[in-house]
Amino acid sequence: DQIRVIRQPPGTIEKKVILVDLDAVNKRLQEDIVLVAGDIVEVPVSGGKQFLRSLLGSVVPAVAQLPMRAIPY
Repeated sequence: DQIRVIRQPPGTIEKKVILVDLDAVNKRLQEDIVLVAGDIVEVPVSGGKQFLRSLLGSVVPAVAQLPMRAIPY
């Protein structure tokens, strides 16, 4: 999983993009970076999570439209 950290060094208008391999950081193969104020962190959504969210986004409203049955007691 590639994570992008977008950083603007003080006093400049340029933005620096730092790519971080999350798997490598978790396995301690790559050093974790220290975030500073103003950093923008972009974490991509995995394919499985995106599919699940779209599925839930279409199923939940459909279930809400189903008729309800009241059971008297």
